[in-house]
Amino acid sequence: MADSEDHTGEGWRIARPYPPRPPGVARNRGAFITALKLVLAALAVPLFLSACVPPDSPKSAIAQSTAVPRYATYRCDGDGEITLENFRTSVHVVDTRGVDVELPASPPNQTARYGQPGYALILEKGTALWMVSGKLPVNCKRERDPA
Repeated sequence: MADSEDHTGEGWRIARPYPPRPPGVARNRGAFITALKLVLAALAVPLFLSACVPPDSPKSAIAQSTAVPRYATYRCDGDGEITLENFRTSVHVVDTRGVDVELPASPPNQTARYGQPGYALILEKGTALWMVSGKLPVNCKRERDPA
């Protein structure tokens, strides 16, 4: 369309590209692409270096699993109580509202979140968030062993 002819009104004239390019745009395109390459390279370096970080050591996994004992009782808001038997890949929960359920880890590769349809349990630093479908979520704190 740049070299095509257009005749509207008074005589023949050559159609110009719209919008008109400012002088020197073609020269600056090479500089823009070079700058873009540098920016992308600078952003790619941290991405590649982050892949070089080793995974968590087994010690941290052991420390996390020992944070929650095999048997624990949690006092909940509103004078409730839940008792947990922790199997690491699942948790057996009994609460004072009459719930007796075994929850698998969700997702399976961790030991802090457990759930199945209708139930969810999140364990973190001596606290538990216990959720049952149709009821309000309950915050609970682990009782310390008297020993």
